[in-house]
Amino acid sequence: MDKQSKYCYPGTNVLINKFNEQNHEKLMKLERIITAERLYELYRSPIPGSFGMKHLQKIHKYIFKDVYPFSGELREEQIFKGSTPFAHPMFLSNYASDVFRQLKTDKYLKGMEYDDFVKKMSYYFTEVNMLHPFREGNGRTQREFFRVLALKNGYELDWSNVEPKTMMKLSIQSVADSNAFNNLFDNAIVNKQPDQTLINEYRSLKTKVNELEL
Repeated sequence: MDKQSKYCYPGTNVLINKFNEQNHEKLMKLERIITAERLYELYRSPIPGSFGMKHLQKIHKYIFKDVYPFSGELREEQIFKGSTPFAHPMFLSNYASDVFRQLKTDKYLKGMEYDDFVKKMSYYFTEVNMLHPFREGNGRTQREFFRVLALKNGYELDWSNVEPKTMMKLSIQSVADSNAFNNLFDNAIVNKQPDQTLINEYRSLKTKVNELEL
């Protein structure tokens, strides 16, 4: 067995969870059922935000709050996908700050031509994927994050058009190619012209949140 993870039960690779379920298969089944429900709720009522790390953390916390005690928290140990290391936890915050500062400089992709929008979505998706800021649940969290970013810009992003095997293959390719996800986004975006109705829908979400925070 690899080095013991602080997030797992001693002597196992099963993540510590709110059910105290120590059978990996049973935990994964519970997780899939519960997070699918949370993602459906987010589809109906997305979490608006400033498209930075705090926003990403809010989404992660909502999706996994019923499953893991570390929901919404940045990981504190190194993780890998195969032989590929993700951002080291020591540099995670700085790396994230640089990525999300770039996104802000790009005005959150507002007003871009469609082809440029797709390329930028691919680029930032690659960067956030390399961050992998959470111990578990990064894929679902970043897909929802980018779905909301697309909504803000008037695009409907339908992840059901993407095969999991394709996502995995492109994730590997993206380590050396920030354009790896271009075709994926082109296929997943339903409308090729911004829809003002979707933009207004996102703005109404932000207004509701602001009113609640007053």
